[in-house]
Amino acid sequence: MTPFLKKTLLFASFAAVIGFVGVRWGERCLKQKIEDKIASYGVLTYGKMHFNLLAGNVSFENATINIKWEEQAKFFHVLTPEIRVEGIGWRRLYFDKKLSVASFHLLSPDVTVLDTPPLDTLTQAATEPPSDSVAASLLKVIALELQSVTLDGGCVEVFRGNKGLPQNLFAQANDINLDLKGIQLNLQGDVMNSLVFEDADVLLNYLTLKNRNSHHNFTLQQFHLNKQDSLIEVVNLNMTPKDNPSDFFKKLSFKKAWFDLRFPSVRLKGWKFGELLDGALVARSVDVADLDMKVRVTQNLQPDPNGYRPMPQELLRRIPMTIKIDSVVVSKSKLLFENIGPGKTEVGVITFDPLNIVFTNFTNDSVRIAQQKIMELDAVGYCKGKYPVYNHFWFDLANPAQAFSFKGHASKVPFVSLNSFIKPCTDVFFDDGTINSISFEANGDEKTANGSLQMDYEDFHFSLLNDDRERRKVLSKVVDLLFIKSANDNEKDDFQEGNIHARRDVRLSFLNYWWSAIQSGIKTSLMDGFALKRTNKRMANRAAK
Repeated sequence: MTPFLKKTLLFASFAAVIGFVGVRWGERCLKQKIEDKIASYGVLTYGKMHFNLLAGNVSFENATINIKWEEQAKFFHVLTPEIRVEGIGWRRLYFDKKLSVASFHLLSPDVTVLDTPPLDTLTQAATEPPSDSVAASLLKVIALELQSVTLDGGCVEVFRGNKGLPQNLFAQANDINLDLKGIQLNLQGDVMNSLVFEDADVLLNYLTLKNRNSHHNFTLQQFHLNKQDSLIEVVNLNMTPKDNPSDFFKKLSFKKAWFDLRFPSVRLKGWKFGELLDGALVARSVDVADLDMKVRVTQNLQPDPNGYRPMPQELLRRIPMTIKIDSVVVSKSKLLFENIGPGKTEVGVITFDPLNIVFTNFTNDSVRIAQQKIMELDAVGYCKGKYPVYNHFWFDLANPAQAFSFKGHASKVPFVSLNSFIKPCTDVFFDDGTINSISFEANGDEKTANGSLQMDYEDFHFSLLNDDRERRKVLSKVVDLLFIKSANDNEKDDFQEGNIHARRDVRLSFLNYWWSAIQSGIKTSLMDGFALKRTNKRMANRAAK
């Protein structure tokens, strides 16, 4: 070996030793600075920290994160076996003031969201974690670039607190997967100037929502959000009552409904990720398939005297998030509706299977409403699976009086097919007759609805029932002969058009308002002679008030 080669190898060895020592010394110094910075903010605590300067990797074992989000008055408490940050660009951080990270991994985190500060594990006293503005100051005047963020497994619990202690479990999800790519975040001080995601894929499984003050439970098998395909999908979303119907109504003071709603599939297509980040839900369509609805209403409970049930337009405006959806389509669904009449114990039942509903221009956005103010609802349901019933609604979203219009029609419906719904909850039983055709249209607002109804029927006969649900034969004959038309043929001169007039009871739902309007038209198309005159006079007096 030549002297020159020996010197070269000696120098290289010395340089390697110096480099190794320098890197280790640099790692210790930088690691100490990071530890000091983390300790000074108090956001993160951990069992052990691993650091690799050359690879740009930092990991934390058995980590705990406590952050207060001041805008929402929420406290985030996160426990995770490992936090791993890979591919940190130290050069860009030093020279360009930009934090560039190849990937961020959060392994099986246990996330708790509270309305009140979390409790100290030793003293059980409420602790006040640093606010989000303190955490954000870590990135002051820094542009953050993340190639990918991965959250693998874990669970989330959201609590609603009371007087400093968490009382009600509000939500729990026990399997969450999150994959975000191409993230760019620009901060100026504590203000976020921009947030961009090239791609986002979120998968959440087995979500349960519980609230002690609610009479229903909510469960969700899967929530999937995919930015690349512009798709949000919800699988098996269920709203189920905590009690059976009889126990449900025993616990209520006022008239309310019992719901059992099951959504096997909800797909939101063509949504805009940027709008969602800004607090707006914008999409081309929402498709709901195979919705199974069971609804029971009792009229034995009086409505809340101080209650108020908003109109559909008001309900839309009350949604805190801006909604701009071209269409909402509910297809291949079914409805089982049960009704208990005043003073009755037997349940009246009617079904619509299949039931298809389409909303068009479903929005509460003022700019969009100025361009297109009408929201439409088109519904087709097969009563008892046999008789198609069509309804169409127009809602004026810009009208301060909540103006709306509706029309509908049905045909070839035997009166006796309605007995399963009418007889148990009223004192009427249909003996015979067929509705050859029925059509109606009306205009209304937040106070009254007026219109007309044409019902062509034949061979109509009915009976009145006593308290024992037996026919009152004599009284039924008298009422049938003197007050009710047995036939109403629109091809004959004596055809009688029904008069729709209903006054809204603000304590009851919009569906009750609509059904009251339809009932008024049916009654006046059935009545004959003196009864009709008295009814029309009463309606005229009400309209004049």
